[in-house]
Amino acid sequence: MERRVQPELLDALPPADPAGRRSRRDLQWINRLMGTAGILRRAVARSLQSRSEGSLRVAELGSGDATLAARVWTRLPRPPQGSVLELMDRWAVANTSALDQLRAHGWAPQAVVQEVAGWLALPEPPRTDLVYTNLFLHHLTPAELPGTLSRIAARTASAVFIEPRRSRFALFGARCLGLLGCDPVTRTDAVRSVHAGFRGRELTSLWPGAEGWSVHEAAAGLFAHRFEARRRTSA
Repeated sequence: MERRVQPELLDALPPADPAGRRSRRDLQWINRLMGTAGILRRAVARSLQSRSEGSLRVAELGSGDATLAARVWTRLPRPPQGSVLELMDRWAVANTSALDQLRAHGWAPQAVVQEVAGWLALPEPPRTDLVYTNLFLHHLTPAELPGTLSRIAARTASAVFIEPRRSRFALFGARCLGLLGCDPVTRTDAVRSVHAGFRGRELTSLWPGAEGWSVHEAAAGLFAHRFEARRRTSA
């Protein structure tokens, strides 16, 4: 299957749109079906395990309603005091309960309504210990991907990306979502997501300065694709 990127319907639906609300609820269920929280939790723990003492600064790009962030971080050890979790999305859809759970666990969550491209274009962005995404990079065209990855790499010590796996099995699963009661928007977007997903070492081949990084890319679970990169420290 060749990679094919098409606009996804949910991206154009504002938070108040009924179809958008239904599809965002479906996405929570789909993340559970994919085992995303567990995959992401293990990956971010690996990415931060060798970090020195001091507060953390972590950024999630395309964070949606922040419920996934709450499921990931509240099941990991409490972060050092003063740690910031920046949750960035184009829509103001962050769930108050999820933000409260993160605060109770020791994080200072910051819900930022901004296009990721705008954040990456900031002339002096804050340095982050980890940038991670879930189902975000597959929205980018082949022309957009290299520059985005380069800008992420320039401002972080580690990165974790969970994306759709581009495979016939994943495509079959996406086409079965209607049998499980998913919204038409979700069903359309799921098929488009699989076609725009990744496999093999496609992201690794685009990651800049690979010799300065420890990089791992592989299938994860039944339907997901995982990429991890950690900057190598000098001996």
